[in-house]
Amino acid sequence: MSTLTDAELALLRTQPHRSRFYLSIYEPNTVLACQVTGSVEKGDQEITYDSESEGSYLLVKRGMTLLVGSSAGDDDMGSVYVKSATATTITVGENSHINWSDDLYLTILDFFQVWPVYPRYTSDDEDITVYKDYDVEYTDQNSVLGSLICMGPNHAGFLDTSTGTSSVYYSASGTSNLTTGTNSFHWHFVGGTPTGSHVQTPGNILYGEAGHFSTYLTVSGTAGSVETSTRHISIYDRPEDGPNPPVLSWGFDGELSGDRDSGGSSIRLWVKEDIGSIQDGALVIIFADDWYGTTKQSIGGYFPNRESTIFVGYIIGSSIDYDWQDSKITFRVSSPTELMKQVEAFSVSVEDSTDPDADATAKGGSPWFYMERLSMETALYHYIRWHTTINLCMDVEYSATDFNLQFFDADRSSLYDAVNALMESAVVGATVCDRQGKLWFEIEYEAIDDAENELVLGLNVLDQDWINTQSIQERRVNDLSFLEMGGVYWQGAEANTFSALLTAAPGTVPAYRGKPIRLHGLALSSQDQLNALVGNVYANRNARFPEVSIDVVGNYRNFDIAPQEQVTLTLQDRTFRELNWDDKSFAIRRVSHRMNQNTQMMSPSLVVAEVVQGFDADTIVVPEVAPSDGWTVDPITIPVFPEWPKIEIPSLIAGDTFVQATYGYNQTPAPDETIYPGWDSQNGWNIDMSFDQDITCYGHWKLPNGVSSVTFYPIFNGDCDSGNLRLSHWIEYNVVGGGLSTNTDGFSSQSFPFPDVTMNEGDCAWGYTAPELAVSLTLIGGGDVCTMLFRRDADNVGDTYEDSIWFIGWWIIYG
Repeated sequence: MSTLTDAELALLRTQPHRSRFYLSIYEPNTVLACQVTGSVEKGDQEITYDSESEGSYLLVKRGMTLLVGSSAGDDDMGSVYVKSATATTITVGENSHINWSDDLYLTILDFFQVWPVYPRYTSDDEDITVYKDYDVEYTDQNSVLGSLICMGPNHAGFLDTSTGTSSVYYSASGTSNLTTGTNSFHWHFVGGTPTGSHVQTPGNILYGEAGHFSTYLTVSGTAGSVETSTRHISIYDRPEDGPNPPVLSWGFDGELSGDRDSGGSSIRLWVKEDIGSIQDGALVIIFADDWYGTTKQSIGGYFPNRESTIFVGYIIGSSIDYDWQDSKITFRVSSPTELMKQVEAFSVSVEDSTDPDADATAKGGSPWFYMERLSMETALYHYIRWHTTINLCMDVEYSATDFNLQFFDADRSSLYDAVNALMESAVVGATVCDRQGKLWFEIEYEAIDDAENELVLGLNVLDQDWINTQSIQERRVNDLSFLEMGGVYWQGAEANTFSALLTAAPGTVPAYRGKPIRLHGLALSSQDQLNALVGNVYANRNARFPEVSIDVVGNYRNFDIAPQEQVTLTLQDRTFRELNWDDKSFAIRRVSHRMNQNTQMMSPSLVVAEVVQGFDADTIVVPEVAPSDGWTVDPITIPVFPEWPKIEIPSLIAGDTFVQATYGYNQTPAPDETIYPGWDSQNGWNIDMSFDQDITCYGHWKLPNGVSSVTFYPIFNGDCDSGNLRLSHWIEYNVVGGGLSTNTDGFSSQSFPFPDVTMNEGDCAWGYTAPELAVSLTLIGGGDVCTMLFRRDADNVGDTYEDSIWFIGWWIIYG
């Protein structure tokens, strides 16, 4: 949280502390209940329905959760997110895991969670159409950027018995508009009074009855961008006051543990009530009434006026255990980052641009591959907005220094790994959720210049704040002797210039202890910035006190793993090592809260790391041309191929070429073993296809423009013995811009069955080709890449040739 006020600090140090804990499991309302109708098949995204039993399609919003079951309200057939709905059709995200069929029960819930979003491509004979989402065709979305929305965490609270209402505070402070314009805000408070607002901070909204509600925020930018987000609100009667209490029979099965390296917090709980909402992905909120001395007040949490919320997380389905003997269910609840780790999206690649349409014309590809004003923040926005539903269901804030990027590439990986890899590699940063469920993108303390003054001070920890014995790790010898880091200063697509920068710490000469590390790929703003960054990283990774563990005396819930904070410790001659610390700075790395319902006590244990200031590293000049240091590479001698025997070349040809076999896969005995060509004087570069193996060889050839036909001749050699070979040969190609004509039904490949090829004694001339394997096809275009495959099924009973053959490649004649 932000720095404590003097009044909060005085209250925090007032004993005794006590807390009464409560558990909320959100029970979403049904927006639409119906059944599948008509002919619907596996893989469909447009699901026709009838037999509405509850709700209306007019209430359906993008990102809501759809349950598919064999009975009403069940999800035994699967779940998926909803994109839109009409009076007869529900459009869902792309899927193959649901076996759609007539009369399945559909239940759309007013509940938003983390899903991956898959892009879609369609093509006809000439054009490719790119969809950023299944039914959202690309127009100008990479030029019109939107916002990373902050509107507060999901909330659970009580009706006030004196007023009959519950007050919930709202603010969109922290929302980041990625354009240069301003935002407008439209709030809709379902169940609240007032029901809406058009200001950034509506303040306190009153709820007059117990129930589960949703709050929607739409943020519109002046450039035309529109983003929406939703938070879920649970209002209860106090257990002693009304019929709608939160979960009553429950408890903690461990500590609430948060770790910056893992990206969030988690805790294991148990429940002894019959609650149907304990299922994978269910929203859980732990909240409390707190007392410091005789004063009832909660302290902690980053979002203002939500201090009573201890933890917001989701049930991890694989952790649910049923204890039938004790009628107890146990399960783990984790931060949203844990859900992000469990779902995977496709790879993403964009390039900085001043005009995506113009770059697509000049460089090729779709305008979707280019993005205006590409930077750390816009890259994260692009991924979160178009490849996930994260922006729909949680606060997101990029709080680090922004840097220009020329390219952003994310592998096919989990949602968490995709964004965290960018933060780690480009800015020495991290992706972390605070306990209330907000996603923070931050530069780590070790890479912040003057971190002692830049990091928010959480607390000056004094003797009265901690108990037991502090555990202090002391580093006596450097872990790192040398740290080299480098990256690129990209000055933007308009300037279209970049500088490769490199530096080393402690300097060009390493220290005498430790290991060397080299890290590259940083996004930078100058050589001076890089030198300061690397000097600080080197110093902090060699800091004398890498880890100090502290048990805090009471309910100090102001400590959290995000946003990144520091504490200062004072320690004077407290150990036999005679350590003297006077307000020494440490960054919080881990926080574990011990909570006991019986004693009504909550207290954290902290693990912190010393924050130190390094000196600038030394610049390494990057030459424009890589030096060879006198090292040269011998030229590669390409063998002169002898003339091709036994090949009758047609009388009229437009040209010919030879394609070397580049690699092969062996299916016997080791599946997918890669085989690369070897050299011998008789065959040149070849792939050995042994008599007891099943090997497929590959080669690639670009179809030339302006020719009308092509004939493929596979070239191989044998051991001059006799016998039958079982061989096949086929062609694969794409037909985006033309390709080979199959003369059948439009398939993009031409294959041939295993023929029996007879090898006679003496058939061992270099370049033997069997007439049975010649392939002649008609061209319908050019410019596409064709893949040729040649296979020997030697482990088949029909292959009686007991020796190896050597496959060389393809002789290709086109006319």
